[in-house]
Amino acid sequence: MITAIIGYFSLIATFLLICFGSILSIYETIRSNQKSSAWTKKINQLILILLSTTIIVILVQLLLQNFQFVYVSKTTQDQTPILLRIAALWAAQEGSILFWIWLISISNYIIQPYLTKLSTKTQSITFIFQNLPIALFLLYLIIGENPFYLYWMDQDQEIWLSIFNLNNWPPYIPANGAGLNPLLHHYAMIIHPPILYLGFSTMWIPTILAFTNIYHKQAKEYSKIIKKWAIISWCLLTVGIALGSRWAFDLLSWGGYWSWDAVETASLLPWISQTVLLHHIFKQNGNHNNHTKTQTLIFLTNFFITFEIFITRSGIINSVHAFANSERSDFFLILLLLNTIIFGVSLVQSIKFLITLENNLSKSIKYRLFSLINSSLLIYAFYLLLGLIYPLIQQAINKIEVVVDQKYYQIGTTILWIFLLLILTAYLLSSIKNKIKWLFGILVLPVILISNQWIPSCILFLVFINIYLWILYFFDYKKISIKKIAILTIHLSILFISIGIIGMEYLSTDQIIPISSQATIVDQKYQIQIKNVSQTTQDQEQITLTSATLELTNTDQNQIAILTPAQTFDENTLQSINLPAQKHFFLDTLSISIAGYDQEQQALLLLIQYHRFSNLLWGAAICLTAGGLLLGFGKMKGKGKNTREK
Repeated sequence: MITAIIGYFSLIATFLLICFGSILSIYETIRSNQKSSAWTKKINQLILILLSTTIIVILVQLLLQNFQFVYVSKTTQDQTPILLRIAALWAAQEGSILFWIWLISISNYIIQPYLTKLSTKTQSITFIFQNLPIALFLLYLIIGENPFYLYWMDQDQEIWLSIFNLNNWPPYIPANGAGLNPLLHHYAMIIHPPILYLGFSTMWIPTILAFTNIYHKQAKEYSKIIKKWAIISWCLLTVGIALGSRWAFDLLSWGGYWSWDAVETASLLPWISQTVLLHHIFKQNGNHNNHTKTQTLIFLTNFFITFEIFITRSGIINSVHAFANSERSDFFLILLLLNTIIFGVSLVQSIKFLITLENNLSKSIKYRLFSLINSSLLIYAFYLLLGLIYPLIQQAINKIEVVVDQKYYQIGTTILWIFLLLILTAYLLSSIKNKIKWLFGILVLPVILISNQWIPSCILFLVFINIYLWILYFFDYKKISIKKIAILTIHLSILFISIGIIGMEYLSTDQIIPISSQATIVDQKYQIQIKNVSQTTQDQEQITLTSATLELTNTDQNQIAILTPAQTFDENTLQSINLPAQKHFFLDTLSISIAGYDQEQQALLLLIQYHRFSNLLWGAAICLTAGGLLLGFGKMKGKGKNTREK
């Protein structure tokens, strides 16, 4: 009980401290008192200490498995490993929000030394701005879904939730907890959410600096800091999205990287705007107009981050990620609207940015092509945003549920990717002086187009052309530097990721096959023999769960792997969940899951999926992250004369 009170009062103290700091900031702004900078620094330190206390309290209870804590009881159980107990901190609504604002407070503490040169007025206004989301989420936790509730039992054996034992009731400690959703028992889901949160929170640092630039024009002084933290955030989001894709691929039997699930698609929006942001950071060359557009892109990215939080946490959209749904979706809607109002000007500026090729800055064809690439990426981001908000609009206006299926996203993605590849090809051709640049295309074209699927064939042809041109573009330099290696790594990784996506979206196969026990399924490359089938009944809901043991062999009867697809029961949703079994080959992946069991024919229904080039996606994602880090923090310089015109 004492630990719960410590955690609860730490939340209240943090909220009151932010309110006190905001009032003090307003007062110091009016009085123009120069002591405000010391106050804001100390208050931000205290906020971090108090929120760290709440995190420690919950972590200790999770590790000790104190089931009197409601949060511990619903996210862990006796058999939960230590790593999953730690991961339970961000597995439910209350813990994930607390973890999120704790990371924001860390970002506020990191940014504090950069703000010391600002005027008193700017520092005071910035304090209110940087702590506003913390205060709003704290209010939500204090009056709504508090993570420190305890179980108590009254004289009538009824269970009550409260932090304080005002009636001297005995504590109620369940024999066991519900535990995490079985789909979360995956290495990617242990680190996927915190890495995304880290990506979002580190982007808060450039957002604060962009906000201060409205009142205190120091774009040139902050450009290096913004560049550094924008790259860190972009790399973290890249890793987080890749891990989420791998989790969906391994456990959800979607047959793709995430099947355009609303939550995963929403996480792609800030990554796209960050990509455009980094393009501009590396191309701005001190131009003030470009600094203004960099600031606009930072605000746009923050808007997309807020929208992603709204989609994930409000529960307003059906998603397999809805493990932390909330009945208080109005709170998240208010937060989103507040964010939209604050950054509304930047959103209008971003729309203006979409319809210009920046003729006033350069008449170079290469620069126009570069601007067109960035504009296309932002148009694509708004295209995805439209697909996400259209069901919300229909539900709010017409009171009907509308689902935007995968075809909407696939059509838009295919058109955009072909368009981008054509632009990128023209950009590279205009830059390369090598006379043999067309040789590869002439040789590859007949090979690629032998397929009867013209859409993936055309895309693959353009991808291979761009891979070849990027290599030529790289070796067209006599001077090789870390920066050029990083740029080559990033763009080649994106191209190889596109090959993996094309393979999974267009070239993969799936089929449902009914098969009796002890029979053998024969395919062109392998054989699957059923060794054992077992069924159990979940007593509470009378749900039959099926599991199987399969032997995978090649055509020579040599064993490749033993696969064990199964169905399990989720105590939280009271539903059965499929856990597929997979075998990864060099480029491809074989996935087998249980589609059902035919009681009349005593036949097991197996969903067999063969994903082409799937492993390229995961390997290229690692290289993409490494390229981003190399670009941001590589120090080595090349030697020799650069033949490229600057």
